[in-house]
Amino acid sequence: MDLSDVAMARLQSGKPDGSMPAGVIPNKYRRVPCPRLGNMYVWLRQNASPYWFSFTVVNSAGFGGIAIIEAKNDEGKWVKLIRDPNYTMARPQERFGTWATPQDSGPFNLPIDLRLTDGSGITLLAEEAIKSFTPPADALRDFYYIDIGVNFPEVPMPE
Repeated sequence: MDLSDVAMARLQSGKPDGSMPAGVIPNKYRRVPCPRLGNMYVWLRQNASPYWFSFTVVNSAGFGGIAIIEAKNDEGKWVKLIRDPNYTMARPQERFGTWATPQDSGPFNLPIDLRLTDGSGITLLAEEAIKSFTPPADALRDFYYIDIGVNFPEVPMPE
């Protein structure tokens, strides 16, 4: 927000004279649930393979944010995915939602199970979530959405 110094001072102190004793505006906030219909989807990026893949999870219900994603590798071990370092800060909406396999953690042969944990600690298992690395014929520009078959429970609205 770009406000004048008078407007900022009024927001900070609530006084109409526009004096600003400090550079901080006090505020209160509360987290609200994210109502979503249907399952979560994985937006798989191009060039995925058993040794590296990257994706974004969309349509997450509950608190609306994914805190941890793990994928099961060929050894049967759960590997914690990392935020994709190849996305620039110029595209933050993708960077902060894009997850990738860490270096030397594969192979991850198909189908791949995913374990997702939201910010409140609820964990879901999406078995056989990724069944193919090849986009279908109707995919746009080598990326597509995959319905992973699960979603977090709705969080009741606070009163």
